[in-house]
Amino acid sequence: MAKPQEFAIKESVAELVSLRKKQPNFRFEKRIIWLIELQGKKFKTRKKLCEYLSISTRTQERWTKEYITNGIQGLLSDQP
Repeated sequence: MAKPQEFAIKESVAELVSLRKKQPNFRFEKRIIWLIELQGKKFKTRKKLCEYLSISTRTQERWTKEYITNGIQGLLSDQP
């Protein structure tokens, strides 16, 4: 398994919490929770975070790539 890609989260936790409340469904809300938990560094490993969110490590890799490439708007978009 490759080392997880490091990246900086541009939004503050307060901004993410506010954005989380505005999400129309849990699918997008889960992506915001993922960013909040990464910011808070509550979990020692990303695998533990995946278990907490009930997502696969591959899903997390896709979310990471989408966030790095297109930012928060890309992460919250249904566009392929």
